[in-house]
Amino acid sequence: MDRSFNPRTDLSLLPEEPGVYVMKDAEGRVLYVGKATSLRSRVRSYFGGSDPRAFVARLEGEVDRLEVVVTPTPRDALILEKTLVRQLQPRYNVDLRDDRSHSWVRIDLRHPFPRLERVRRRARDGAAYAGPYVSGAALRSYLGFLSRTLRLRICADRVFANRTRPCLQHQMGRCMAPCVLPGLEEAYREAMALARTLLRREDGEVAARIEALMRASAADQRYEDAARYRDLLRSLAGLWDLPEAVGPHAFHGDVFGGHESDGGLVLQVVHVREGRISGTWQQVKPGPHPPLEEALPSFILQFYDLHRPPREVLAPLDPGTCALLEEVLSTGPRVQVGPAARGPRRAFLDMARRNAEVAWERWQMGRNRADAAMDQLRAALGLPKDLRRIECFDISSFQARDAVGAMSVAVDGELRAAEYRVWHPRQPAADDIAVLREVLARRLARIPDGEDPRLLLLDGGRAHLAQALPLIQGRAGAHLHLAAIAKARPAEGLAEDRVYRSGSRVPVALRADSPAFLLLARLRDEAHRFGVKHHRGRRRARTLGSILLEVPGIGPNRRAALLRAFGSVAALREASAAELRARGGLPRTVAEALAQYLRED
Repeated sequence: MDRSFNPRTDLSLLPEEPGVYVMKDAEGRVLYVGKATSLRSRVRSYFGGSDPRAFVARLEGEVDRLEVVVTPTPRDALILEKTLVRQLQPRYNVDLRDDRSHSWVRIDLRHPFPRLERVRRRARDGAAYAGPYVSGAALRSYLGFLSRTLRLRICADRVFANRTRPCLQHQMGRCMAPCVLPGLEEAYREAMALARTLLRREDGEVAARIEALMRASAADQRYEDAARYRDLLRSLAGLWDLPEAVGPHAFHGDVFGGHESDGGLVLQVVHVREGRISGTWQQVKPGPHPPLEEALPSFILQFYDLHRPPREVLAPLDPGTCALLEEVLSTGPRVQVGPAARGPRRAFLDMARRNAEVAWERWQMGRNRADAAMDQLRAALGLPKDLRRIECFDISSFQARDAVGAMSVAVDGELRAAEYRVWHPRQPAADDIAVLREVLARRLARIPDGEDPRLLLLDGGRAHLAQALPLIQGRAGAHLHLAAIAKARPAEGLAEDRVYRSGSRVPVALRADSPAFLLLARLRDEAHRFGVKHHRGRRRARTLGSILLEVPGIGPNRRAALLRAFGSVAALREASAAELRARGGLPRTVAEALAQYLRED
């Protein structure tokens, strides 16, 4: 940043050049990053009082200082705005942090026998990538079919490196077994090249190539290979051809649209391939937001940081902004960006706008349901009106071993999976209630007095509440509240789940189908699921380690070395004493004892 300005007194000092402006509040927090062809004119529009939009009025009341960067061209300003939004994460900008609805295929060509891996994002790791693909489920099925048909390996690199004999996939005719069989380099390379061609598919030559391979295999009386190619040929339509066609035209590109209101903003993408809709994606930003004409260009650039742009992009933007986007996106093949005034392309733009409207309506309906659940819950449990956060705790263990305490979180009636947490007990505990007491104490130690009120929900009954109540009674303030949700016990005459609050032996009067009860039950189920996941991980780790520690001469260091070399107990069982000595670095007597122990086990 080259200069700082007071936006209320120094607007006349701003240059009439292109650049980027960064608005901050009195504490230095970044509120908004924008670009401008003329910095003076653009920033002046925020503080003149002539713009009636809620976003502008809110900014005018919060901005305390402003920094600018002058750029040589508007194109440079557009690129810099995208970079600063990612780096600074302004409060009011739309930031496309991640696109989890698209998948990529990763192929590590540095490996002599690479495999097809489905991943969620591209990385600069030297591997080749194909995609993106809108449907992760369809891609997962197709990769499995492709690997079986072309007999490509599906095992992880560690398993591949430790194989000593062909696996079941080879015996079923689904893998060439390049891990152990020699002379397969050329055949595997050809199969992988065909797989990459099938995944790229830019024209109709792929189908002709597979048909030729099928006929050649049949002519050589390799009927099993011919059948594989036949099935592969039939499967292509399942991945590429889509049922919903808008018209007979051949438009191939992405269509952007949006919807804005005082309550929020929705940005929408519709993927169209050869005149057919191949998928949609939207981002909802509730609360204060930049106007659509400012948010959309930044959103488009961020979107194509994650995806390869198609030949054509449609967006409801002015011609000057479209020209800038076209220049920035055309670093490789030319990308045409523009609005559409009429015809099928205009229909696609209208469809993107309508999808954004529907997405906002659905988000509002979900928000209304969550608000209703929270209002009902506050009334039923006697909670303060400003309570917004609920934390639910559950303990997972097996015979008092490998205990894990898990916490799920909801804010304003919506789950926050990123804030889930787990705790491992520091001392052995006799039962789940003792573990719960320790977990709650450790959690409460991280909640400062005077924080916003929150509800601590326990998976259990009155006994759990009785153990937890003394932990919060000595704390200053009344911002912590307790409740418990107990599972039904039909054998004891308790046919339904029940909700208890501290200080009462009578369950809270909540119907099982009420929004408040369903929210609590969902939180409990999430805490249980999250805890069981980590509990099973601890059990697996202990089981794997305990098998090795039971062998005389195998201590923690040798156990770690063996696991690094072989990766699993299954690989260790297949290894001979000589391999254990060579790869695991064990003395002869210890290697023989371990080999014998694993055979007997």
